[in-house]
Amino acid sequence: MTQVKVRNTMYKMLLKKDDLVNRARVLFNNIARRFPAGKGGFGMNEILGIAAGIIIAALIVVPGLKGLTNSIMQKLKQWWEGIENDFFSFNG
Repeated sequence: MTQVKVRNTMYKMLLKKDDLVNRARVLFNNIARRFPAGKGGFGMNEILGIAAGIIIAALIVVPGLKGLTNSIMQKLKQWWEGIENDFFSFNG
C-alpha cells in the first residue's frame, strides 16, 4: 500500500469514529433531556453506566459471540454428519 492509500484509509477510519462519537453524543443529550436531574429521573451515573454498557457490548461481547456461534455451527455440522452416516447411508 502506498502512503496515500494508507493516509486515505486512516482518514476514512477517523471519520467513521467521529461519526460514531457524534451519534453517541446526540443520543446521550436526548436521554439527558428526558430525565432531568433532581426530578426523580436518571442521574449522570446511570446514563454513563448505560453508555459504558453499550460500548462494552459493542467492542467485547458481540465479537465474542461470533466465535461462539462458529463453534456451535461446527458442532452441529459434525453432529448432523454423524446422523447422516448412521441413518441415511445405504450399503447395497
